[in-house]
Amino acid sequence: MGSTILDFPNVAEVGKGFIEAEGLENRITYQPGNALKDTWPAQADAVLMSYLFSGVPGASIPGLVRKSMSTLTPGGTYMMHDFMVDESREGPKLAALWQLQHTAFNPEAKSITSTYVSGLMEAAGFKDVTIKEMIPGMTSLVFGRKPA
Repeated sequence: MGSTILDFPNVAEVGKGFIEAEGLENRITYQPGNALKDTWPAQADAVLMSYLFSGVPGASIPGLVRKSMSTLTPGGTYMMHDFMVDESREGPKLAALWQLQHTAFNPEAKSITSTYVSGLMEAAGFKDVTIKEMIPGMTSLVFGRKPA
């Protein structure tokens, strides 16, 4: 069993170096590309999106969640990690500042909350959706599974 990482070409090039240094090229491959435009792997047991939602237009986020559902094998896990603010959008300050700086590169970025992400996941059919703080005051992980 192996893993495929879909990431921007410049990131994939750096990542390949780390994988080769650890001798893991027979287990992990990079697929240079853009999650919004390029073909995803046909099937996956897990999909992890880390810092992706803060870097894409807000209108594309629901489609990424649905695409993850269609890509996962039954029982597969979807994980979304990113900067997330509170529902009031009054904090945490570090998460809000990171989201704000992303608007310099992507004026269509959306300030996201864990409740927003979990709602999208539940609407797409994910079960056992769970929210965990990852980097205190900055990032959260929202994850769930595709029904078997």
